[in-house]
Amino acid sequence: MGYPSYHVVFEQPEYGFDALGKWARQNVRKGLKHHGVEPISFARLADEGWELHNDTLDRQQRHALIPREQWRRLWLATADLPGFEVWGAFTGGRLGATVVSALVDDYYCLLFSSPDANISRPTSTTSSRSK
Repeated sequence: MGYPSYHVVFEQPEYGFDALGKWARQNVRKGLKHHGVEPISFARLADEGWELHNDTLDRQQRHALIPREQWRRLWLATADLPGFEVWGAFTGGRLGATVVSALVDDYYCLLFSSPDANISRPTSTTSSRSK
């Protein structure tokens, strides 16, 4: 048996901050005060993302589906595929969330994300990014 999931399709010609509703804009502003967001390499996802992934599975009461070495090989192989990218969110220089996307035709598909449960609970009012 699979897990409940969903698809969201945004079909406007432009997507940006102004396209968000008031509640979403407010939360994005709040989040960006405490967290840095930037593209990261698939090598960084391969090295640091596995623990985030497992923490996410633990919170969802699911079991690790992929051993660490297979995780690493998967994301290192993805690095060379056209249209794929990975973004990270940072708090205090620590990677706290990731999202992998792929551009397919004219659509971005968000394929995979792993947030740290504590990323939304800032410990300071400043954020620093680390590569």
